[in-house]
Amino acid sequence: MSDVVMRATDVHKRFGRLEVLKGISLEVRKGETVCIIGPSGSGKTTFIRCINHLEKIDAGRLSVDGELVGYRQQGDKLYELREREVARRRADIGMVFQHFNLFPHMSALENCMEAPVYVLGPSSAISSRVVREIEQAGGPVRRVSGEDPVANAIALARYADGEFGWNVNDPGHGFVVARSDEPLDAAAAAALSASGTWGPLLLTDSADTLPAALRGYLLDVKPGYTSDPTRAFYNHVWVIGDQGAISVNEQAEIDELAALAKIGGEE
Repeated sequence: MSDVVMRATDVHKRFGRLEVLKGISLEVRKGETVCIIGPSGSGKTTFIRCINHLEKIDAGRLSVDGELVGYRQQGDKLYELREREVARRRADIGMVFQHFNLFPHMSALENCMEAPVYVLGPSSAISSRVVREIEQAGGPVRRVSGEDPVANAIALARYADGEFGWNVNDPGHGFVVARSDEPLDAAAAAALSASGTWGPLLLTDSADTLPAALRGYLLDVKPGYTSDPTRAFYNHVWVIGDQGAISVNEQAEIDELAALAKIGGEE
C-alpha cells in the first residue's frame, strides 16, 4: 500500500488569461509536514483549494489517498462528480483557511463539530458532562483514556480509528519517553512525535524505574527475529530530560526493551 496521501500531477489552473498554476507536481507522504511558501498572489491558496475541489483544475490530476478529487476517470477522460459525491470526499479532507470562515448559521462549537472529535483522558480530566455537551452540539465523541497518565499515553499509542491514531501495536516504530510530571519536556517532545519519523509520546512517573504498564507495553512491541536480524523491524527511542528526570538505570531498561532479540531456535 502506498504511503502517498496526496498527489498532484501537472496541475494547471487559470483565471481568464492569467495562469496561476503552471504544471504543479507534488507528493505528500503519510507523516510529512509540507509548507508551501511564496509571495502573495503566487497561487498557494488556489492550489490548496484545488485539493478540496473548491477550485476546479483546468488540467492535470489531483488525488487524496489514491482517489481522484472531484472527478472520476473513464478511459483517458475525466468526468466531474456530482456535488453530493464531492461533499462526501471533502468530509475526509480537513481545511483551515487564513480568513477562518465559519458557517454563519452555526455557533463556534457547532462549526468545530463538523470534524470528528476525540477526547484524550479519563472523566477525571475531561468530565462526562463536557463530553455530553459536545455530543449534543454535533455528534459522537470518542474517548481514549487510561486510569493514569502512563496508561493514558499507552492507550493513545495503541488506539486506531480509521486514519486517526498511532495504532502502534507491533515492532518497527519510534517512541518518545518523558516524565509525566514534566509538562515542558512533553512539549519539547511534541515535535519528535509529529515528524513522521518518531512515534507516540510515552510517559514514566519515576526517575529510576519504568512503570509496570510501560514495561509491559514495550515488551509487547519488542522487536525480534528468527534467523536473519538484518531483515527484522527495529524500535528506536528518544529519552527526553536529564538524568534527574530519567536515570541511566531507567534508560538501560528502555534500551533492553527496545533491543532486537532472537526468537526461538539456538543462539
